[in-house]
Amino acid sequence: MRRLLFLFLALAFVLWGRAILVNGSATPSVVLRDGLLVVLLGLLLFAFNARNPTAREGGGEGSSPSARLRWLAGAGLVAALAGGLWLAASLAFTANSSGVLLPVLLWLGGLTLGVAGLNWPQRAAPSETHAVWSVESARRYLQRKSAQGAQTAQTTQSPLPVHKRTIWIGLFVLTAVGLALRFWNFAGLPGGCLGQECDTALAAMEFLRTGSLASLFFTPFPAHTALTALFFTLFGVSQNSTLLLGLLLGSAAIPLFYAAAVRFVRPATALLGSLVVVFSPVLIALSRHPAPALLLLTLVLALLALRPDAGDTGSAGRWAATGALAGLMLLAAPAPLTLLLLLWFVVTPPGKRSRWLYYYLSLLVAALPRLAMGLAMGVFANEPLARFFPQAADLAARLLVEGSLLPALLALLGAAYLLRHIRSGPGWVWSAGFLLVGLPVFATLEPTALHFLSPLLALLGVAALVALDQFVTEFARVWSPVVRPQRILAGATLLLLALLASGGVVRIKALAAQTGGDQSSGYAAIGEYLYSHFENSVDNGGSDETLVLVPQVVLDSPATQLAARGVLSLAAHIIPLDPVAHLPFTGPPFIEEGMGDLLYILPAEDRALRRYLPALYPGMAGEPIQDKQGETWAVAYPVSRSAAANAQGLSALYFEGTEIGPLQEALDVRREGPLVFEWSGKAPLDPPFTMTGHGALYIPAGGSYGFRIQRDAGVTAQLELGSPTPPALLLETEAGREEIFADLPQGFQSLTLLARSSERAGTLSIQWQRPGGQWEAIPRAALYNGALALGSGLLATYYGRAEGKENGQSFDDLAGAPRLAWRAEPWLAGSRLLASADAVVWQGKVAAPVEGTYSFSLNAGGPYQLEIDGILLLNAADGEPSTVSLLLSQGWHDLILRYRPGSSGAIQLAWQPPGGAALGGIAPEFLAALAADASTAELALPPLPEPESQPTLAQNDASNGAPVSPDLQSPVGDGPPSALPDLPFALAWQVGSCGADIEQFQQPRGVALNLNNGLLYVADQGNRRVILREMSDGALVDFYTDENFEEPFDLDVNLLGSVFVLDAVAQTIYELEEPDGIAIAQPSATAFYRPRGMGMDLNGNFYVADTGGARVVKLSGTDGSVELQIGGPDSLLGQGQPVDVMVLPTGAIYAVTAQDGALWRLDTGESWPAVAPANTFDAPHLAGLPTSAFFLSDPERRLITYYSQEGRALGQLRSDLFAKPVGVGALIMNGEVLLAVSDSAACQVTLWRAPLDALPQ
Repeated sequence: MRRLLFLFLALAFVLWGRAILVNGSATPSVVLRDGLLVVLLGLLLFAFNARNPTAREGGGEGSSPSARLRWLAGAGLVAALAGGLWLAASLAFTANSSGVLLPVLLWLGGLTLGVAGLNWPQRAAPSETHAVWSVESARRYLQRKSAQGAQTAQTTQSPLPVHKRTIWIGLFVLTAVGLALRFWNFAGLPGGCLGQECDTALAAMEFLRTGSLASLFFTPFPAHTALTALFFTLFGVSQNSTLLLGLLLGSAAIPLFYAAAVRFVRPATALLGSLVVVFSPVLIALSRHPAPALLLLTLVLALLALRPDAGDTGSAGRWAATGALAGLMLLAAPAPLTLLLLLWFVVTPPGKRSRWLYYYLSLLVAALPRLAMGLAMGVFANEPLARFFPQAADLAARLLVEGSLLPALLALLGAAYLLRHIRSGPGWVWSAGFLLVGLPVFATLEPTALHFLSPLLALLGVAALVALDQFVTEFARVWSPVVRPQRILAGATLLLLALLASGGVVRIKALAAQTGGDQSSGYAAIGEYLYSHFENSVDNGGSDETLVLVPQVVLDSPATQLAARGVLSLAAHIIPLDPVAHLPFTGPPFIEEGMGDLLYILPAEDRALRRYLPALYPGMAGEPIQDKQGETWAVAYPVSRSAAANAQGLSALYFEGTEIGPLQEALDVRREGPLVFEWSGKAPLDPPFTMTGHGALYIPAGGSYGFRIQRDAGVTAQLELGSPTPPALLLETEAGREEIFADLPQGFQSLTLLARSSERAGTLSIQWQRPGGQWEAIPRAALYNGALALGSGLLATYYGRAEGKENGQSFDDLAGAPRLAWRAEPWLAGSRLLASADAVVWQGKVAAPVEGTYSFSLNAGGPYQLEIDGILLLNAADGEPSTVSLLLSQGWHDLILRYRPGSSGAIQLAWQPPGGAALGGIAPEFLAALAADASTAELALPPLPEPESQPTLAQNDASNGAPVSPDLQSPVGDGPPSALPDLPFALAWQVGSCGADIEQFQQPRGVALNLNNGLLYVADQGNRRVILREMSDGALVDFYTDENFEEPFDLDVNLLGSVFVLDAVAQTIYELEEPDGIAIAQPSATAFYRPRGMGMDLNGNFYVADTGGARVVKLSGTDGSVELQIGGPDSLLGQGQPVDVMVLPTGAIYAVTAQDGALWRLDTGESWPAVAPANTFDAPHLAGLPTSAFFLSDPERRLITYYSQEGRALGQLRSDLFAKPVGVGALIMNGEVLLAVSDSAACQVTLWRAPLDALPQ
């Protein structure tokens, strides 16, 4: 009883010391000193009062292999030694990475043969009841009987006897429970991989791709990489394979921990203590995202389990296997631990010297490759010992304060006990590992990294069981006369479970929430999307020729590559997004004929880029890329080949005479290119005329360019090239400047051309001379139109390594370095060029819209410097993330960023201006690609960026104060109507084709018929204009191109004949003031998000299908107040995504949703399938008649359906002219029904006529 009291007193001292560390009010150094001293007192009290280790009888030497097997084993070990030396020499002293397959096979095959030969089971010896006993037979018989008797006596005398069957059943139950815990909430975990798990998976994929065994050995963790590659080979390259590996290793750690623990404690205590491993939050987290630390920890446990007991001399085969496992374990350890582990293995040999040869020879043979790699990589450098004491004390304090309370206390007590009995067999093995491997970790730069701590964690786990064994067995000795040992063991199990569960569940939940980083989860979702796209790609034998453009940092992420199952290296049609060459897409260097469509993958966090791309290619319907929890991480924007080609060319307006008038006075609109004008043969207008063109010129590579004007007599021209601010390159025939040379960076330059024909028209050619090329007319492929960020961004100079210069961290040697590229970059983004450069310098101007404090943050993969106005603000030689804040006056400020890319090449520059905006990337409009001495006097300052906010989405309830519709009901029906009678419509006329000319359309959308003036209005969405045509014959009347138009999507006409336009990007309703076509914004008390359709009632109120807002809204026609809102993100209507709405004269409100193809009567809540599901861009639309019958377009089925006012389908209009009919408009005139249809795919508009009385009723 006294011994038990001292043990608990020691535990009380340790708890007291922990309380001082946690709650001490003195200075930190005093608290640390006092707390650790009290803990030390408790450890000493425990170590000197616990019982001495129980002596264990040896199990004999075991049967020796036959002479034939000894020769076979010897030959195998000799072959392994030769192969190991060959392999070590290849890895350490030669640069040849090939030709190591044969030595690897010889090394591994010989080692396996040698160990297997020594452990080959012998045929059981016949009964040894010989008539005549030999001395050797008698000795073996007596030795075996003595061992069996000692084992039986030890089992019967144990305070906690336990049957072997109980052990096996308990181990099975514990392993099953551990496996269940590791699967707990498995489906709800974020995707992606973490840290070294990602790196190892990436190295395994690289090994499978190249097949280079030498590169496998030089990975940081060769054993884990090889094991991951094996699982990739067996189960496919995916994150599921790595998860399966983690589950198997994490589950195997439970029985291995028991097997290791029984070398130190009694079987009952070892089984009881395995609960610590089952509920360990760290092991559960590692099992879900396996890092190399998990394999090393498992191998340490396996080594402790394989070593014979202290009193057991062990067979030669078992010691050979122990040495081989110890040597191979070095391949699973981080480089700085290899020497420490080897020292541990060397100083813990077999107790009998006759076994040393087998142990040390196997250890040496297995360790040869890792030792050679260590020598080659210089991993045996001295670590700063000055780090040891503060880091060791800090970790000990953190273990007591933050660790799981019970395991931490027991581990410290057990460590003190084992060190006290260091001369015993188990004590020496444990203490040597603790002193040679565990403690020196605290002298490293990363003492808390799991791959360094894993051997120490395994040893501390064993130490915890040693202390637990002392408490439990001593308690059983004292109370065995009163309480049965089985009940003591059951009570100890319940108490241990309660103590583990008290804080363990919370820690498991916390770690589970951290087992998938946000960025890693997003990259994994993108990787899964890229893999699904690759399956149908031409790179995989499919038919999809789409070119996918993804930011370089996303493609380089191991999480992306792992989720994409290693196919990115095989996918020639998945390339890094280069902001210079791909926004808009220019091709290599220009768009090629026959190229497929484009698909841009933009991370959701890059708000500036997501706003910029739709402005370049209006009308794109983005597809969200979501993870398995439904969170959106990126958006996929498809761009058709025709849309990419349509972005080319110079937008030109032609005016009669020699003066430029308003846009409405232009008599012709064309998309010009190449810039060769043969006006003598075919002039757009009768001469003289004036042409003005605006756009951008793509410079495919930085260098010296020449420009000149070639013309006939009488033709005049003026060409302005450059940024929006002076100085700009200027050619002017009237001033005699008709040729010029200038150095230009790669990227886009604004281009303005003004030309006047002669009285006889004449010819004109604008030519350029590229570096090393000949004079030629500027091709159409180099000319672009649209909302480009011209002059915005930074000038980037990429440098290669100077000859004879080593890769360093300073930037002093850039003056003599070769220049690889010179570019005008709107964004700082990773690229192949950046990854291959030795250094990069960005310079330009950054805007401070108002005076205030601005924060700048940099995260890079190598050394960098940031200067603003000549002041060095950030200078990180190690590339660590850093942030700086400074006061800037209003205006433009010089900015210089220098960077030496690391292995990843990634760099992120973010800022946070005053005004409440969050930290994020700097949008192009806040940067100017100008030299330091350039003037900014005429460069306008942009407004402060507004805080990012999502539109307010209304729910279908009365809590928001606005009236709502009846409850919406699920669609009733099996599918859209079919087998309906054909409607008696006849084609009146058709116009249009794809393009930007005045007679062409680019993705036409909404159409409206105006009875008051007999005109048809078309929302020419791709060209950002509204086209007016005669209803009678389709003749062109006029076109409106107001500067407010960003994406005109739908139209409607009120009773007075006023035309209203809904713009999906501006998210505004405009009234067209005719005949000038000026767009006047209408008031609105709510914000929309990508609305796709609108309608009006007889009172002039607006109804808007707020597609992104997942609702339908009624706005007052007078003040824009919200009078009705229906739907919301969680409603049936919102989930279907409403794309159009219409109000009939009877007051019935109809809407159509694209996602589910349903038609909704919102005033009653009814709905039914009406059209084939479609995307929200090429979506169905509605058009009503004064009779309250209406039409509904069905783009995917290429038809128009006619409905009664009750919503009953009456007939359908089908035509071979329809490719994707989207917009519809209808009215009744002179007893006829006129039906206008816009086709977004065919780029045409058709008008159909049918007698009113011929339509079905």
